[in-house]
Amino acid sequence: MRRVTDYAEVKALTSMALRRRAVTNCIPLGDELAREVSLGSLYLDEWEGGALLAKRRGGFDVISLFVFDPTTQIPRLGSDGVCEIVFDPKGKSRADLLEGLLLACGFEPSLRRMRLTSERAADSEAPEHILTFDSAHLTAVSAFLEENFDPRLGCIPSLRVLSEELAAGCFHGISDGAGIASLIHVRGSEINHLATRRDCRGKGYAKALVQFASRNRTGKKMQVWCAEDNAAAKNTYLSCGFISDGYSSLVLQYRVGVTDETEEKSTLIHI
Repeated sequence: MRRVTDYAEVKALTSMALRRRAVTNCIPLGDELAREVSLGSLYLDEWEGGALLAKRRGGFDVISLFVFDPTTQIPRLGSDGVCEIVFDPKGKSRADLLEGLLLACGFEPSLRRMRLTSERAADSEAPEHILTFDSAHLTAVSAFLEENFDPRLGCIPSLRVLSEELAAGCFHGISDGAGIASLIHVRGSEINHLATRRDCRGKGYAKALVQFASRNRTGKKMQVWCAEDNAAAKNTYLSCGFISDGYSSLVLQYRVGVTDETEEKSTLIHI
């Protein structure tokens, strides 16, 4: 695997994937890839029958897989990795192919998610005490995310991205004397993170933040990916008018040196 230094090389790969109708778990957005190249965090591996792009994070890679030959074998990775396969019911055969190739390579299933969407604006007014966090809250918001979300499965943004999104007004929440009580992270019309501090759960903070985000969304509909086995999260979203749109995903992990990890963290939402 080698570092990508020229965005044109990545653009050529994604264009070829579209022309050849490659089977892929996802094709990253051009702006996202260009930023990864500029940061020196994008890596590429190519072999007969396939290729992968790896966005390097602290201690692991986020994988985008491109399969041109369904009989290919994915080479073993040199570092830990995470790969998410997104599909709708019509794409189940594609998802099964990718899952089989990843399992054969040494990946293991970690999480199944479902996508929920809502076109309905919130019915009630949001509480006045909901805050919009800014760059001055960088340390507190970063610590809150790290405390509540798995670093590999919870999609925690880097400090640079976090700073940019705080400046853009993407984080809102409720605070008390002990710090951040509940927080929501919204990019455009997609909820990326929602969590409530353990001693503040059951007070309706999560629902209030979802309603706030719904009322202030920038698009026609809102969406969120929710763990299939997280009943509390699903109930919160359903009560705010969200419904399943049929899309699902499977998250798989690859570990070079597997260790016994017993830490229990929800990857999407803490009510």
